[in-house]
Amino acid sequence: MNKTNSNLSGPRSDVEKFLLNIEKDGLSLILELSNKNLVTSFSNRPDYSLLSLWNTINLSLIRSKVYEFAISCLLEFSITYLITGLYDGRIFLKVYSFFNVFILICNGLFVSSSWDGGLRIWNFTHHVLLIESHSNRVNKLLLLEDNLFASGSDDITVKIWNTTNFSLALTFPQTSSVKSLVRLNETISILALQNYEVKIIEMKTWIVKRTINIINYVNSLVILYENMYLSVGLSDGTLQIYETSNFNLMVSFKNATKAPNNMFFSSKLNALASCYYFNNKCSLVFLLNYL
Repeated sequence: MNKTNSNLSGPRSDVEKFLLNIEKDGLSLILELSNKNLVTSFSNRPDYSLLSLWNTINLSLIRSKVYEFAISCLLEFSITYLITGLYDGRIFLKVYSFFNVFILICNGLFVSSSWDGGLRIWNFTHHVLLIESHSNRVNKLLLLEDNLFASGSDDITVKIWNTTNFSLALTFPQTSSVKSLVRLNETISILALQNYEVKIIEMKTWIVKRTINIINYVNSLVILYENMYLSVGLSDGTLQIYETSNFNLMVSFKNATKAPNNMFFSSKLNALASCYYFNNKCSLVFLLNYL
Protein backbone atom coordinates (compact mmCIF):
# COMPACT_ATOMS: atom_id res chain seq x y z
CA MET A 1 0.00 0.00 0.00
CA ASN A 2 1.31 3.41 -0.99
CA LYS A 3 -0.96 6.34 -0.35
CA THR A 4 -0.86 10.04 0.37
CA ASN A 5 -3.10 11.62 3.00
CA SER A 6 -3.76 15.31 3.59
CA ASN A 7 -5.91 17.06 6.21
CA LEU A 8 -8.43 14.69 7.82
CA SER A 9 -11.80 15.80 9.18
CA GLY A 10 -14.31 14.24 11.53
CA PRO A 11 -14.90 13.88 15.26
CA ARG A 12 -11.74 13.85 17.36
CA SER A 13 -11.02 11.03 19.79
CA ASP A 14 -10.09 11.67 23.44
CA VAL A 15 -6.44 10.98 22.61
CA GLU A 16 -6.50 13.52 19.76
CA LYS A 17 -8.00 16.13 22.12
CA PHE A 18 -5.27 15.30 24.65
CA LEU A 19 -2.58 15.79 22.00
CA LEU A 20 -4.06 19.17 21.10
CA ASN A 21 -4.01 20.09 24.80
CA ILE A 22 -0.29 19.20 24.98
CA GLU A 23 0.39 21.45 21.96
CA LYS A 24 -1.80 24.30 23.22
CA ASP A 25 0.82 26.19 25.30
CA GLY A 26 3.70 25.41 22.93
CA LEU A 27 5.83 22.31 22.40
CA SER A 28 9.56 22.08 21.65
CA LEU A 29 10.49 18.58 22.90
CA ILE A 30 8.68 15.42 23.93
CA LEU A 31 9.87 12.22 25.67
CA GLU A 32 7.97 9.02 26.46
CA LEU A 33 9.15 7.63 29.79
CA SER A 34 9.54 3.94 30.64
CA ASN A 35 6.21 4.10 32.51
CA LYS A 36 4.62 5.49 29.27
CA ASN A 37 3.94 8.94 30.73
CA LEU A 38 5.19 11.93 28.73
CA VAL A 39 7.58 14.75 29.56
CA THR A 40 7.32 17.83 27.35
CA SER A 41 9.28 21.05 27.18
CA PHE A 42 8.57 24.38 25.55
CA SER A 43 11.31 27.01 25.12
CA ASN A 44 10.88 30.19 23.08
CA ARG A 45 13.73 32.28 24.49
CA PRO A 46 17.13 31.64 26.17
CA ASP A 47 15.84 32.18 29.73
CA TYR A 48 12.60 30.18 29.63
CA SER A 49 11.42 26.56 29.56
CA LEU A 50 8.07 25.12 30.60
CA LEU A 51 8.66 21.49 31.64
CA SER A 52 5.50 19.37 32.00
CA LEU A 53 4.71 15.79 33.04
CA TRP A 54 1.60 14.17 31.51
CA ASN A 55 -0.38 11.07 32.54
CA THR A 56 -1.19 8.96 29.48
CA ILE A 57 -3.64 6.71 31.35
CA ASN A 58 -6.22 9.35 32.32
CA LEU A 59 -4.96 11.84 29.69
CA SER A 60 -4.19 14.66 32.12
CA LEU A 61 -1.44 17.03 33.23
CA ILE A 62 0.41 15.86 36.36
CA ARG A 63 2.53 18.96 36.95
CA SER A 64 4.37 21.80 35.21
CA LYS A 65 7.30 23.96 36.24
CA VAL A 66 9.01 26.95 34.61
CA TYR A 67 12.83 27.09 34.49
CA GLU A 68 15.06 30.06 33.68
CA PHE A 69 16.99 28.33 30.89
CA ALA A 70 16.21 26.90 27.45
CA ILE A 71 16.11 23.09 27.21
CA SER A 72 17.41 21.47 24.01
CA CYS A 73 17.24 17.74 24.88
CA LEU A 74 15.51 15.32 27.25
CA LEU A 75 16.65 11.87 28.38
CA GLU A 76 15.38 9.46 31.04
CA PHE A 77 18.46 8.65 33.13
CA SER A 78 16.67 6.37 35.60
CA ILE A 79 13.19 5.90 37.07
CA THR A 80 13.96 8.88 39.31
CA TYR A 81 16.06 11.31 37.26
CA LEU A 82 15.63 13.19 34.01
CA ILE A 83 18.59 14.69 32.14
CA THR A 84 18.01 18.00 30.36
CA GLY A 85 20.53 19.37 27.89
CA LEU A 86 20.57 23.16 27.59
CA TYR A 87 21.17 25.35 24.56
CA ASP A 88 24.14 27.02 26.29
CA GLY A 89 25.95 23.66 26.59
CA ARG A 90 25.15 22.93 30.24
CA ILE A 91 23.47 19.73 31.43
CA PHE A 92 21.07 19.48 34.36
CA LEU A 93 19.62 16.44 36.14
CA LYS A 94 16.08 16.81 37.44
CA VAL A 95 14.21 14.59 39.90
CA TYR A 96 10.83 13.50 38.50
CA SER A 97 9.03 14.05 41.78
CA PHE A 98 10.31 17.66 41.90
CA PHE A 99 9.39 18.44 39.05
CA ASN A 100 22.30 21.12 20.34
CA VAL A 101 22.99 18.50 23.07
CA PHE A 102 22.12 14.90 22.16
CA ILE A 103 22.57 12.29 24.87
CA LEU A 104 23.20 8.56 25.00
CA ILE A 105 23.70 6.30 28.04
CA CYS A 106 26.44 3.65 28.12
CA ASN A 107 28.19 1.84 31.00
CA GLY A 108 26.67 4.01 33.70
CA LEU A 109 27.96 7.14 31.97
CA PHE A 110 26.29 9.24 29.32
CA VAL A 111 27.67 10.86 26.21
CA SER A 112 26.62 14.24 24.86
CA SER A 113 27.38 15.61 21.42
CA SER A 114 26.96 19.13 20.14
CA TRP A 115 27.40 21.40 17.16
CA ASP A 116 31.11 21.93 17.90
CA GLY A 117 31.82 18.34 16.72
CA GLY A 118 32.96 17.09 20.14
CA LEU A 119 31.78 14.18 22.26
CA ARG A 120 31.64 14.78 26.01
CA ILE A 121 31.56 11.96 28.55
CA TRP A 122 29.69 12.56 31.83
CA ASN A 123 28.94 10.66 34.99
CA PHE A 124 26.10 11.44 37.36
CA THR A 125 27.80 14.52 38.82
CA HIS A 126 30.35 16.01 36.43
CA HIS A 127 32.06 16.14 33.03
CA VAL A 128 34.64 13.35 32.66
CA LEU A 129 36.21 13.57 29.20
CA LEU A 130 36.16 15.54 25.93
CA ILE A 131 36.77 13.71 22.63
CA GLU A 132 37.48 15.78 19.53
CA SER A 133 35.48 13.37 17.45
CA HIS A 134 34.27 15.14 14.30
CA SER A 135 35.18 18.22 12.28
CA ASN A 136 31.54 19.36 12.07
CA ARG A 137 28.26 19.11 13.95
CA VAL A 138 27.38 15.71 15.44
CA ASN A 139 23.72 14.98 14.72
CA LYS A 140 23.13 11.57 16.24
CA LEU A 141 24.46 9.00 18.72
CA LEU A 142 23.46 5.34 18.75
CA LEU A 143 24.28 2.56 21.22
CA LEU A 144 25.43 -0.65 19.48
CA GLU A 145 26.31 -4.21 20.48
CA ASP A 146 29.73 -5.34 21.83
CA ASN A 147 30.45 -2.24 23.96
CA LEU A 148 30.31 0.14 21.00
CA PHE A 149 28.40 3.26 20.04
CA ALA A 150 28.16 5.25 16.80
CA SER A 151 28.15 8.96 16.00
CA GLY A 152 26.86 10.50 12.78
CA SER A 153 28.01 13.95 11.66
CA ASP A 154 27.78 16.72 9.10
CA ASP A 155 31.44 15.96 8.34
CA ILE A 156 30.06 13.11 6.16
CA THR A 157 31.18 10.25 8.42
CA VAL A 158 29.82 7.67 10.81
CA LYS A 159 32.34 6.80 13.53
CA ILE A 160 32.27 3.78 15.86
CA TRP A 161 33.59 4.20 19.42
CA ASN A 162 34.44 1.85 22.29
CA THR A 163 32.41 2.46 25.44
CA THR A 164 35.12 1.00 27.65
CA ASN A 165 37.84 3.56 26.91
CA PHE A 166 36.08 5.82 24.34
CA SER A 167 38.71 5.14 21.67
CA LEU A 168 37.85 5.28 17.97
CA ALA A 169 37.22 1.81 16.52
CA LEU A 170 36.17 2.49 12.92
CA THR A 171 35.30 5.32 10.53
CA PHE A 172 32.80 4.94 7.69
CA PRO A 173 32.83 7.77 5.09
CA GLN A 174 29.46 8.68 3.58
CA THR A 175 28.37 10.68 0.53
CA SER A 176 26.65 13.53 2.41
CA SER A 177 25.83 14.77 5.91
CA VAL A 178 24.61 12.07 8.32
CA LYS A 179 21.38 13.51 9.75
CA SER A 180 20.01 10.56 11.70
CA LEU A 181 20.96 7.06 12.82
CA VAL A 182 18.58 4.50 14.34
CA ARG A 183 18.71 0.85 15.27
CA LEU A 184 16.08 -1.50 13.87
CA ASN A 185 17.17 -4.70 15.66
CA GLU A 186 20.32 -6.51 16.83
CA THR A 187 21.79 -6.72 13.32
CA ILE A 188 20.36 -3.83 11.29
CA SER A 189 20.78 -0.09 11.66
CA ILE A 190 19.44 2.67 9.41
CA LEU A 191 21.08 5.97 8.61
CA ALA A 192 19.70 9.06 6.91
CA LEU A 193 21.92 11.04 4.56
CA GLN A 194 20.88 14.60 3.81
CA ASN A 195 21.35 14.08 0.08
CA TYR A 196 18.13 12.12 -0.63
CA GLU A 197 19.15 8.72 0.78
CA VAL A 198 18.25 6.32 3.58
CA LYS A 199 20.64 3.38 3.95
CA ILE A 200 19.92 0.00 5.54
CA ILE A 201 23.15 -1.18 7.20
CA GLU A 202 24.40 -4.53 8.48
CA MET A 203 25.87 -3.50 11.85
CA LYS A 204 28.55 -6.19 12.15
CA THR A 205 30.22 -5.18 8.90
CA TRP A 206 28.58 -1.79 8.15
CA ILE A 207 27.91 -3.02 4.63
CA VAL A 208 24.96 -1.32 2.91
CA LYS A 209 22.21 -3.87 2.35
CA ARG A 210 19.80 -1.50 0.64
CA THR A 211 19.46 2.18 -0.28
CA ILE A 212 16.10 3.97 -0.35
CA ASN A 213 16.09 6.99 -2.65
CA ILE A 214 14.05 9.85 -1.22
CA ILE A 215 12.36 12.76 -3.03
CA ASN A 216 13.80 15.50 -0.79
CA TYR A 217 16.50 16.21 1.80
CA VAL A 218 16.27 13.74 4.68
CA ASN A 219 16.38 15.23 8.19
CA SER A 220 15.29 12.57 10.68
CA LEU A 221 14.30 8.95 11.36
CA VAL A 222 12.34 7.13 14.04
CA ILE A 223 11.27 3.49 14.50
CA LEU A 224 7.56 2.84 15.19
CA TYR A 225 5.47 0.06 16.71
CA GLU A 226 8.09 -2.45 17.90
CA ASN A 227 10.21 -2.16 14.74
CA MET A 228 7.33 -2.68 12.31
CA TYR A 229 7.62 0.73 10.64
CA LEU A 230 10.20 3.41 9.87
CA SER A 231 9.22 7.08 9.74
CA VAL A 232 11.34 9.44 7.62
CA GLY A 233 11.13 13.22 8.04
CA LEU A 234 11.91 15.35 4.98
CA SER A 235 13.00 18.98 4.75
CA ASP A 236 9.69 20.11 3.18
CA GLY A 237 7.70 18.79 6.16
CA THR A 238 6.67 15.52 4.52
CA LEU A 239 6.57 12.44 6.75
CA GLN A 240 6.97 9.08 5.04
CA ILE A 241 6.30 5.73 6.73
CA TYR A 242 7.88 2.51 5.45
CA GLU A 243 7.22 -1.11 6.37
CA THR A 244 10.50 -2.52 7.73
CA SER A 245 9.77 -6.03 6.48
CA ASN A 246 10.42 -4.89 2.89
CA PHE A 247 11.08 -1.12 3.18
CA ASN A 248 8.25 -0.33 0.81
CA LEU A 249 6.61 3.08 1.23
CA MET A 250 3.29 2.69 3.06
CA VAL A 251 2.02 6.24 3.52
CA SER A 252 3.21 9.81 2.94
CA PHE A 253 1.66 12.98 4.39
CA LYS A 254 2.48 16.59 5.25
CA ASN A 255 2.69 17.84 8.82
CA ALA A 256 2.73 21.28 10.45
CA THR A 257 6.48 21.24 11.18
CA LYS A 258 8.75 22.08 8.25
CA ALA A 259 12.15 20.37 8.10
CA PRO A 260 11.77 18.22 11.24
CA ASN A 261 15.25 17.78 12.75
CA ASN A 262 14.06 15.14 15.16
CA MET A 263 11.08 12.86 15.68
CA PHE A 264 9.72 11.12 18.76
CA PHE A 265 7.16 8.32 19.03
CA SER A 266 4.69 7.63 21.83
CA SER A 267 3.47 4.04 21.60
CA LYS A 268 0.94 4.63 24.36
CA LEU A 269 -0.78 7.46 22.47
CA ASN A 270 -0.06 6.27 18.90
CA ALA A 271 1.44 9.70 18.35
CA LEU A 272 4.41 10.90 16.31
CA ALA A 273 6.06 14.22 17.19
CA SER A 274 8.16 16.03 14.60
CA CYS A 275 10.33 18.86 15.90
CA TYR A 276 12.35 21.68 14.36
CA TYR A 277 15.13 23.16 16.50
CA PHE A 278 15.33 26.59 14.93
CA ASN A 279 11.78 27.69 15.71
CA ASN A 280 11.41 25.52 18.86
CA LYS A 281 8.27 23.90 17.49
CA CYS A 282 6.91 20.37 17.50
CA SER A 283 3.71 19.10 15.94
CA LEU A 284 1.90 15.94 17.05
CA VAL A 285 0.33 13.50 14.59
CA PHE A 286 -2.21 10.85 15.64
CA LEU A 287 -0.95 7.92 13.57
CA LEU A 288 -4.16 5.89 13.64
CA ASN A 289 -5.53 8.47 11.17
CA TYR A 290 -2.90 7.32 8.66
CA LEU A 291 -2.06 3.65 9.33
